[in-house]
Formats: sequence, C-alpha cells, structure tokens
Amino acid sequence: MIRLENKAPVHSGIACLGSKGLSVLGGVVPTLYEEWKMNQKYSGLSRESMRLSQGGDVDGPPPFEKLQVGAPSQKLGQKGKSSCQYFSLSAYILVLLLFLLYCLLRLLLKLLPLLSSLKIYHLEWQVLGLGSLAILDAY
Repeated sequence: MIRLENKAPVHSGIACLGSKGLSVLGGVVPTLYEEWKMNQKYSGLSRESMRLSQGGDVDGPPPFEKLQVGAPSQKLGQKGKSSCQYFSLSAYILVLLLFLLYCLLRLLLKLLPLLSSLKIYHLEWQVLGLGSLAILDAY
C-alpha cells in the first residue's frame, strides 16, 4: 500500500506521481490475504478437474507473484516528473500565446477608427483562418 503525501498534478486524466510525494506503507490486509490463500489453494483443484474433464491443457491465469516492495527507482520518478513538466510548460506557452493574440486583436480593434481616418482604403489581415477584413472609407 502507498500513501499520497502531497497533491499530485493530473494531466489528461493521468496522475503524475513522483518519489517525493509517496510513502510506502507496506503490510498485509488479513481478509484479503486469507482470500488469496484460499483461491491459491483451490485454483489448482479446479484447473486439475477441468484438465481431466476436457482431456487437455487449459491455460488459466498465471500464478500470483508477491509484490517486491522497495524504494521506487529514481529513473521512473524523474521521467514522469519531466514529462509532466513538459506538458505543463507547453500548456503555459499555449495559454500565453492565446493571451497575446487576444491583446493584439483588441489593440487592432481600437486602432480601426484611427486607420480609417488616415484614409487607408484597404486593409487585409488573416488570423487563424478567420478570413480577411476590408476597411473601406466612404466619401
């Protein structure tokens, strides 16, 4: 068993866990352990009876292997951390670019009356496929 010490960032439904935010509790839950032991004991009997009745080999689930509890490897913790940081950084850059685009468009909308008063007859611009904007000054 593990315990989450701090909040973990979640990106696209995946929790980015590092070695610093987790502590290994270990231990055995008695009821689950007893159930596992009984399943282990009787699973061989049911497989044997199925083999005998069908006259061949029946592939069942692989045998249970005990979990090796130890310190988490540093490579795994660092790899997950760097990929989460990369995702976080790219999302930050995207938000920053969208904000700059928003500010630029607001500035352009404020300058439109000034541009038309300077007798600019035709201004075309294309932003993110929105098309072209034409400003025509009426006489």
